[in-house]
Amino acid sequence: MFADIATFYPLLRLLTVFFLMVLGVRLGLGLGLSALIGSLMLALWSDMSVWQWAVASLGVFNDAPTVLVWCVLSLILALTSLMERTGQAERFMIALSRHITSPKIRLVFFPVLIGLLPMPGGAAFSAPLIQAVARGLPVPEIDKSLINYWFRHTAETTWPLFPAIILAAGIGGISTLHVVAYTCPLALIFFCVGWVCLVHGLEFPLTAGMAHPDLPASCGNAIFQGLPIFLALGGALALEGIIALLLPGVAVDYGAPVALVGGIAVCLRQNKLHVRDFVQAVFQRHVLSMIFMVGSLGVFKIILETSNTVDALMRMGSADMALALAAIVLPGLVGLVTGMLMACVGVTLPLLMALLPAGEAILPWLAVSLSSGFTGCMISPLHICFVLSCEYFKVDFAASWRRIPLPSILFGFAGILYFFLMK
Repeated sequence: MFADIATFYPLLRLLTVFFLMVLGVRLGLGLGLSALIGSLMLALWSDMSVWQWAVASLGVFNDAPTVLVWCVLSLILALTSLMERTGQAERFMIALSRHITSPKIRLVFFPVLIGLLPMPGGAAFSAPLIQAVARGLPVPEIDKSLINYWFRHTAETTWPLFPAIILAAGIGGISTLHVVAYTCPLALIFFCVGWVCLVHGLEFPLTAGMAHPDLPASCGNAIFQGLPIFLALGGALALEGIIALLLPGVAVDYGAPVALVGGIAVCLRQNKLHVRDFVQAVFQRHVLSMIFMVGSLGVFKIILETSNTVDALMRMGSADMALALAAIVLPGLVGLVTGMLMACVGVTLPLLMALLPAGEAILPWLAVSLSSGFTGCMISPLHICFVLSCEYFKVDFAASWRRIPLPSILFGFAGILYFFLMK
């Protein structure tokens, strides 16, 4: 397929850097430091000097997506810390679980619910909820981590407020509603694959069907205890919907920080806390560690762009004008490297649109590109939600990751099958 062996060099360099980054994490360097070192290696391999790498890296402080992630992640971790510390998260789980009798459904309900909120690092939001609802159930920590990671992304290929879906519709020149209608079966497939691979095999005693049966089943109490979460979730969806409708040029993600601030304010008021409690929650060591990690991943993304590595990968496939490469391989590769569906859409979809013959139906190709890119994102150890889940539940990074490729690849094959059925 490739005219010259040199065409492989960008791919080999990238895979080598990727492997060494994962190895660094496995050896205990942490993802933040590993990503920073990986970005330096990639820069040097791409004929950038150390000074050029340093100057480019400083751009992370001016990178709007990274700054937004810092802001949102800090607010998420502060809110979850406050709710955990005051016992409100557990009270909410107890109140709500009285209305969900199946322990398996209780485990997946909250990551799916929080997954409707298109905020970076949302796994940090749902992890404490799973921990609370699983208390007393014989669920290993690694299973909690995987369930949190997987089901938090159920709606990502179809939810109309996700920036990747909005961008895909814009690049394809079709309405977001058409994209949602066409890709919604992918969300169902994703859920079913996760249920079979991660949830179905869990076994619970018969007495696990109802949590705290001695407590009254009060809907009002469940709403009150979950009000900070409902306000953060509902407020973000409403604000982002308004932004998407009235301000199409503005990133919808900006609705999430505003809603999170509202949720934190309600939590402080309900538990009679002071603003200083919020400040202390923000400046906890694990929050600062997460901020460093996000910044390092932002630097890696900047070097990836500055070094023209992605452009080289694009040229690797464009020589043959191969639709299959542009729709399946490249999105999967970009997803694997970045762990971001937005990057898959923004980098590979323009090439796919350019390669499509005149009159070719766009939606089947768009759907398979989304599913392939998302498969790569889910497999990627650099996916921030995977890292956050592993960090929260204190599980071994490698042991947890080994259980991710199988369901992810099954979903990827299902996406290809869906493409052939719909084309």
